[in-house]
Amino acid sequence: MAALARICEAPGVDALTRLNARAFVWMLERLPADPKRAQAHFFEAAVADGPRPAAIAPHAVDAEAAFVFTLGARPPLLYLTLTAADPARIGALLVRLEAEGAGVGQGAVALRLADGYLAAHGRPGVALLPASAVPLFPGIPDAIQFDDAVLEPRSVVFLDEDELALAERLGASALAQRFRLIGRNLLRLAATRR
Repeated sequence: MAALARICEAPGVDALTRLNARAFVWMLERLPADPKRAQAHFFEAAVADGPRPAAIAPHAVDAEAAFVFTLGARPPLLYLTLTAADPARIGALLVRLEAEGAGVGQGAVALRLADGYLAAHGRPGVALLPASAVPLFPGIPDAIQFDDAVLEPRSVVFLDEDELALAERLGASALAQRFRLIGRNLLRLAATRR
């Protein structure tokens, strides 16, 4: 709770609710983020109904990668990914998914997105999977209880055209099985599957 108090007293955090701040600290304590590199921070991304907070935390092993996640501005979902792309651009996309309520009430879902940045990197869509379905987030459960609020972390996986077609045909849960069986590089938007 001392970390939460420091965040709540830091300049510029007036936009964070108590739930946002608690989600930020909770995630940082469990992700394999690097405390020695640039400090994790939150930022706001604009959506139609106003700015919403998201966070960026450098990865502990891959110096080019960062965890990017929303802070539960629209419960119950919290969107989480690991990327080597521009974390602010990815954060803005996660905030957009949150504002639209993407995946609310669904366990796993794949979405085709009209997004020029993703398209330029060969990723026309995303899969929203329970956190436990992606091995990159071993310390993150499928639900987090905060007093009277429950947040459900969803792993956001950027899909190439073949993966998106598979998900549209068989459902997003088929992707989770495929990723576990053959491996998947979630870090690089334009990377090919291993």
